[in-house]
Amino acid sequence: MKKLGLLALMVLMSSPVLAEVSEQQARQAITYFYRVYVFGGGDLADQGNRVATQRLLAKLEAVYRDEYDCTVAHCYAAYALRTSAQDGGGASGIVSITPRANGWYRVTYRDAPYRGVTDIKVVESDGVVKLDDYKRIREITN
Repeated sequence: MKKLGLLALMVLMSSPVLAEVSEQQARQAITYFYRVYVFGGGDLADQGNRVATQRLLAKLEAVYRDEYDCTVAHCYAAYALRTSAQDGGGASGIVSITPRANGWYRVTYRDAPYRGVTDIKVVESDGVVKLDDYKRIREITN
């Protein structure tokens, strides 16, 4: 029984500590991620672990590898958080961020001439606010 308790303690200590994230912190994290990585073309391979959990990075890496060959250690599909029709004229940016339940936020955005809605999960991991998961909800073409 002592071994089981010790094992449980070791697992807890090795897992990232998750805490509540304020709405303001979540909005800032989502806005930054979209501005720099989704619409800005920033490379998650450089700083990804500072803004995203391993769960999200693994999911974005799997999306990338399903579509393209990766010639470096890690390639991430930040574009998965926007519409699939990413070409065209017009500005791209967030229209609104609406809180949902359990750390999820609904992000409505313009993607050039298109509109999209994606749900984003935000967590605090070891004192740092990070994006943890996403679900594309819908795309609206004009």
